Amino acid sequence: MQSTIAILFYVLALVVSPTFAAKSHSRASAFKISPGTVITLSKPLSVSPGKSRIFIQDGKTMDRIKQTYAPYCYFAMRRPRSEMSSPTMISPDTFTVTKQYRRNEMSAQREFNLAMHSTTPSHFLHLASREGGPLNLNYSLKITSTSQPKVSALVCGIYSDPQDRGGLSVAEIQSVLEGFVSFPIGQ
Repeated sequence: MQSTIAILFYVLALVVSPTFAAKSHSRASAFKISPGTVITLSKPLSVSPGKSRIFIQDGKTMDRIKQTYAPYCYFAMRRPRSEMSSPTMISPDTFTVTKQYRRNEMSAQREFNLAMHSTTPSHFLHLASREGGPLNLNYSLKITSTSQPKVSALVCGIYSDPQDRGGLSVAEIQSVLEGFVSFPIGQ
């Protein structure tokens, strides 16, 4: 009986492994924008006073995300405090990707207070959940331009539970940036 089960697991491993490896490889290339990729910004972006980011969502630019669970992208700048009181522009330009990475970031800590029965004055059990629940699934690109050195990053993501989906694919990123930014796939 045990040898039959072992043989079945061995056969299953042989059948599943090549299929899984092929899917993993093709999936990885669908989620990567390599360093050296040239990103072209085709429209000027206005960054509001007091802000260092400009978001793109649903074909529009904005100061912050409007739809929490919809895909978004933003350009980030390094702005000294002395310049924060006035608006600034990110002009149409080409930017080169120098580094790329994925990061799951918590936007807020979810807390639960549970009352406990006790003879002493109010005891509470405080639970902070760091696992499970939605996160900002961000794909960050460090970018450079000789004419606009303050523009430092292009970040694209979605607020979702990582168990429900992965981060944005390159095709989804291109869809969010359509009309503003273009870049070749597969470099």
